[in-house]
Amino acid sequence: MTNKTALILGATGLVGTQLVKELSNSKIYSEIHLLTRSEMKITDAKCIGHVVDFDNLSKYADLFKVSDVFICLGTTIKKAKSKEAFRKVDYDYVIEAAKMAKTANVEKLLVITAMGANSKSKFFYSRVKGDVEETLQHLEVNTVHIFRPSLLLGERKEFRAGERFLG
Repeated sequence: MTNKTALILGATGLVGTQLVKELSNSKIYSEIHLLTRSEMKITDAKCIGHVVDFDNLSKYADLFKVSDVFICLGTTIKKAKSKEAFRKVDYDYVIEAAKMAKTANVEKLLVITAMGANSKSKFFYSRVKGDVEETLQHLEVNTVHIFRPSLLLGERKEFRAGERFLG
């Protein structure tokens, strides 16, 4: 058993929820901080919830003093209601968190983007994900892991017709 600590941004989403379960069951982490926009029911003693304002993430710099930071932030254009709001969540918040992780000198930064991420894509979604990856590669964080899953299947809180069709 080690005494590592983790910070998860996006702990209430499909990937984040599963990640919280995995890290909670792991003997690697003794403490797991969860940054969320609203209260979250927490049942594991290792997990500590923090309701934060992502528009003012820099106010929570002390929370980034952990071993590893996991960024599972993401939304849809439909849910965000505009391309600008989508980019704010999927790019701005992710990069701000990555910069804070760098400042805190975390051991590892682990970020989920998407299959097809490409900053030169004609598709807005893929272009934003590609922009994130490109920016992350220039931040000079100790260790960065970028995960590019394809279609995410699982129990969601909202209905997504396209995913239901493809799944």
